[in-house]
Amino acid sequence: MMLLRKNMLVVALLVSTGVNLFLAGVVGAQLFDGPEPPPAPVGMMWMNQSLDPQARDRVQSQMRLANEELRQVRRQMLQAQREVNQLLVQEPLDSEALTGAFARLRQASVAYQERSHGQLVDMMSRLTVEQRQQALRRLSARRGDERPPVERRPPADAPLTPQ
Repeated sequence: MMLLRKNMLVVALLVSTGVNLFLAGVVGAQLFDGPEPPPAPVGMMWMNQSLDPQARDRVQSQMRLANEELRQVRRQMLQAQREVNQLLVQEPLDSEALTGAFARLRQASVAYQERSHGQLVDMMSRLTVEQRQQALRRLSARRGDERPPVERRPPADAPLTPQ
């Protein structure tokens, strides 16, 4: 009877150890083998989706590099935003610290925009005029903007009716 109990305890321990190792492997795999980064920076997916396969292949490696660079700058911007959010709810409100945090957020935001715009210029320069027009149409549709591009609008001081 004692031997049977001892054997059952050993079996239970082995099964428990196996289950724990399996679960640790699943969690570890998720941590170390996370999802693939997107092929393009999140803010530029519209351009990637608007291109034909040939053009997409031409800019794909550049987009991957841009994605990695933008991810780091975006992380800094989000950290600055978190700092502002924390300071906004702190009691008592530290106006000086909050002013500094807003300044850091502006700097991070400008750095993100500069990098993003520079990369967009670089990628667009690799496309034909037709492909750039298609990308612009895709962006306009994405924003729900049915207006013509800015360069086709009449000047602000133009008369409303033809003369």
